[in-house]
Amino acid sequence: MLLLIKTLMREEWRMHVSYSGSNFTMFPVMIGAAALFIGIMSEAFFKAADIQSLMLLLHISALMYGLIIGGFAFMSPEIAERRFGEVRMLMNTPDFLPLEYRRMYFSAYIKDIIFYASILLLPACIGLLGAAMTGFGILTVKDTLVLTGTMFITFNLGFAVSFAIAMANIRSTSLAAAIAGLIFTVVGFGLFLEVPLTYFIPSVGLQDHYFDPVADIEFLAFILLSFVYILMFATMAIAISRERWEAKESTHESNLPETAERFSFFRDSILVAKEFTDLARSGGVSKIAFTLVLPMGALYVLDLIGEAISVEITFDPVFYAIMLGFFGMLIYYWIASSDSLTFLQTTPVRPSDVIYAKLKLHSLLTVLVSLPMAAGIAVFFMDPFAFVVAFPMIFITSLHMGLVLAYLTGFRTAEYMLEARVLMLFVILGALPMNIAAAFITVLEVEKYSTMAPLGLIAIAGYLVAIDPFFFKRIRAKWEDTNFTS
Repeated sequence: MLLLIKTLMREEWRMHVSYSGSNFTMFPVMIGAAALFIGIMSEAFFKAADIQSLMLLLHISALMYGLIIGGFAFMSPEIAERRFGEVRMLMNTPDFLPLEYRRMYFSAYIKDIIFYASILLLPACIGLLGAAMTGFGILTVKDTLVLTGTMFITFNLGFAVSFAIAMANIRSTSLAAAIAGLIFTVVGFGLFLEVPLTYFIPSVGLQDHYFDPVADIEFLAFILLSFVYILMFATMAIAISRERWEAKESTHESNLPETAERFSFFRDSILVAKEFTDLARSGGVSKIAFTLVLPMGALYVLDLIGEAISVEITFDPVFYAIMLGFFGMLIYYWIASSDSLTFLQTTPVRPSDVIYAKLKLHSLLTVLVSLPMAAGIAVFFMDPFAFVVAFPMIFITSLHMGLVLAYLTGFRTAEYMLEARVLMLFVILGALPMNIAAAFITVLEVEKYSTMAPLGLIAIAGYLVAIDPFFFKRIRAKWEDTNFTS
């Protein structure tokens, strides 16, 4: 088992390094530097908000990190094998080696916990410890160790939940949806009934115990409950995983010309049709819908948590629309990362043409998915006018995120997003405007300056619309001289 985990760790490291080279090592360094800055400025942060709210926010972030990374970790072998057809990932070798799939899945689960905690939580801990040992900030060494220790438990809880859903999805998509829906229903209903948050995230109780000591028996109960949850979801994942992999056989009609005819409103309709056909045959459309639904559900649960602990967080229809547009970048990520392009090297097609085709499909799918999403937001808030405001914001923000990703990464999004320089540019050009817009709406609603909100939204949307043509025109110039093989 240890040898298998060690081998999987080597494969994971080599896969990331082969994607982005030595620049991958800059990601933990950047995380450590950011944590050092936060540690130095911790006194100012604690003056702006109470310690309990900040600690809760950190734990929610660790939980979301576990959920997102868990899904990505078990999707990455599929992406890698589809992108590099000549490569066989270790996760899929039990179908021709004398090795049980359950042992492989469990080893991969342990490997992913170690690997992803090492590249984010460990550098963050080192950065905070550096600030504590230099005497800057308000956190002590003990505070930092307790904080990172409890956040590691929270991360493991999120990862275990994601692991269970991923294993269920291998057996049945309906089973995975049922498990995810049950978890959201139980947590949402519990928070609605004002059940303490520590019952769902026990590590938050451990954190609260340190800053506000309670009875030792309660502290032990939080520890026990944390491990029960993690063990329960991990055991369930192994129990429902397939013992042997059976590839699904499927046949498809040759319908590329007909599909191209449906996309005839695009000048490069054949390329857009090829991208859509690949996506549809690989089951990518349902995965894209899931990438938009899951973050919205998570934001809704976060909104319930804010109400449960009496923290004034306002998630109005426009906020959901902006966040939906932001997470729309995952659509382009999936389109750009899930297929092999090597065969295009011998065809009369330029790399920039393929990037434009992927970008057009991203925009079209975002609109088609966002229409019902915007309608759902309007129904949820019982405000028909919310649809009129939400849909344009979804479209504008999603189009902007797709353009930024296409400009920065081309059709190698999974590779270049791990480079520190590209990641920093993405934060500045893509994430920062979205966060400013979301924060602007939240602050105005909290402060009751609702009359200023439309003007602010128009200004932000106008900025995005004005800057997008720059990215669109520069894509061809930036990626014209590249090729499909390197």
